[in-house]
Amino acid sequence: MKTINPGKLRHKIEIHSPPSADADNAYGEQSKIWVTYKTVRASKEPLIGRELYAALTADTLVRVKFKMRFVKGVHAGMRIKHNDSLYEIVSAQNVEAAGVELVCYCKEV
Repeated sequence: MKTINPGKLRHKIEIHSPPSADADNAYGEQSKIWVTYKTVRASKEPLIGRELYAALTADTLVRVKFKMRFVKGVHAGMRIKHNDSLYEIVSAQNVEAAGVELVCYCKEV
């Protein structure tokens, strides 16, 4: 069974859910506030080599990946906040479908 080295999970990140379609503010307008879904520890790595080449040929702006312990419910379209930067999750992969590690490929917003 695959394990995660906890020493590499040195970044504290927030995973944000998009505003829900039925959330209205006091004036009846659509809410545009992203809600914190989960706060976790993760590693942050730039894409290099084959991964970067594959991202460039797929015509995406993916530049970074976050690796963390598996978090159920994380999907493309959510955001990650790290320090003062926001990243849109382009792809969230359950590594080896084992429910142990989650890798999110992201582009900066």
